[in-house]
Amino acid sequence: MRLFFHFFVVLAVCLNLQNSFAQEGEMVSREKALEIADGTEQVKIFREEISKYIISELEEKSFECVQHQIDELCSSPDECQWKIQYQLKDSCWLSTSRDSRVEIVVTVDKKSGEILAVTPKTEYIKDARYCQSDADCGSVSAAVVPFIYCINYFHAPFTALEFLQLNAGGGYDCMCIGIQCMYVNQHLFLGPEAGKTK
Repeated sequence: MRLFFHFFVVLAVCLNLQNSFAQEGEMVSREKALEIADGTEQVKIFREEISKYIISELEEKSFECVQHQIDELCSSPDECQWKIQYQLKDSCWLSTSRDSRVEIVVTVDKKSGEILAVTPKTEYIKDARYCQSDADCGSVSAAVVPFIYCINYFHAPFTALEFLQLNAGGGYDCMCIGIQCMYVNQHLFLGPEAGKTK
């Protein structure tokens, strides 16, 4: 009788160890990675606030503007990540301009579920004039009004007007002064700090 008791004790211990090893070996699924990425501040603003604005402009009541793509990236069998990209559907661009940088990318560790990186910074989404370099800025114009104001690249799709980058030519002089896209006259002396990244 005692022998059977010891046998069941050993069997229970082995089963518990097997379950714990199985749990340790579990990886974050594609669905779970998307759930984690959806919870980031950048994605929430992009999906909930910006897409609602676009939908109201398009006068569509039940329309999903944000699309996502999930890719698995592995540097080795034991080092894998989920890369989740959020972008606007082509039909949701209010501007005639297109910029491939208008996306949110979330990188999630496949083993731990830890968020490794989120780009861009939240400030680019919250503040239409936020910038870190001149390349972030461009001018907004219309057919009859060559210059209206300066904004950053991320907000280009959200205006029905034309977005022109200074560095691409054709745009007015919108540069990154401090951390704000601002109009400057490049023919005037701006000092050594003008346009530098802070």
